[in-house]
Amino acid sequence: MPANRFYHLNNTGHFESAPDIADLSDDEAAKEHAATPNFEGGEMAKPRKPRALGGVKAGASVKAEASAKALVKASYEVKKPVTRYIPEDVTRPRNSTWLDLISPLTEWAGAKEDELRYRRELLRIQREEALNTIAVKAAPKLHIISGKPVPNKFMVPFLEQASLEDPDSALIDLWAGLLVSVSEKFQSYHVHFVSIIGQLSSQQGEIFKKIIRTNSARTLELARDNILVGYSFDNASRLFKKNLRDIIDGGVKNINVSHIDDIISRMFMPSEGIDPVFVSFRNSVSDYWYELDTISASYKGEYAVDYSLLEAVGLIRRVEVTGSAGDWSFRAIYYHVTELGVHFAMSCGIVSAGNDA
Repeated sequence: MPANRFYHLNNTGHFESAPDIADLSDDEAAKEHAATPNFEGGEMAKPRKPRALGGVKAGASVKAEASAKALVKASYEVKKPVTRYIPEDVTRPRNSTWLDLISPLTEWAGAKEDELRYRRELLRIQREEALNTIAVKAAPKLHIISGKPVPNKFMVPFLEQASLEDPDSALIDLWAGLLVSVSEKFQSYHVHFVSIIGQLSSQQGEIFKKIIRTNSARTLELARDNILVGYSFDNASRLFKKNLRDIIDGGVKNINVSHIDDIISRMFMPSEGIDPVFVSFRNSVSDYWYELDTISASYKGEYAVDYSLLEAVGLIRRVEVTGSAGDWSFRAIYYHVTELGVHFAMSCGIVSAGNDA
């Protein structure tokens, strides 16, 4: 290869001799130098003419250096997966502590769920048993009607309320009696009687029967008339005066305690539909008070709330009356069955025409 001869790589990747710069114009020499790196004796050759494009070679060198650094950096930034190992004897106490903490709650919830499931099953059995008991009691008297069926407005609440009853409750007889009455002839107030029985306790049902004091429908109807005539607030005082006048007109001049006691006892003695709570009379001359013995009455102080509830549903009424005649006066507190109570007793089989003497 001749000295000071320049070569450059062509497009095929082979070296070939470059044109002599001396033979080129200044513009052509600048272009040739910019496009081809020249080597002379293995070293970078110095240009024979001044050139203003040295910055191009510096820019290419910076890019190459940056690419090399990026390659090196990428090779060292490969992420390594890190696995944390937790010994088994550490996790076991943690899990055990958590389970110990929540186990009372889960056990309680499970026990409650089992208890509720058991109670639901008992309730289902009890409801079926209650309805079966009512059906057995009503069957001998039940009338099969081929006419208009019993309205759902009665039958649906009847089945719902009656099925909640304890099979041994005294109210079972009332449910059965009401069902028999409906089968004979449905009345609109029978729907309300379902609600009334549903509000009563077994004890309240027993108390109401004791106030009625008869199983005869005819006897109870007569007692109702007697109550209307003699046991309202005004009529009680008028009746006391009448009875006292009858004694005087009979020839008795000196009225004493026994006479008054007889009058008051006949007026307020426990009888069908009447249950006295307190009865007393007084002589204004001697200022003595006499209290009538009401031991035969059904009322007891421990039943005060039950009587109030029977009054709240409209079956009985509490009355307090006073009256006077001459030197004598009286005060009485008693309960009596209402018109609603009479119809309730008849519809629920507490009294019936079949028991009339």
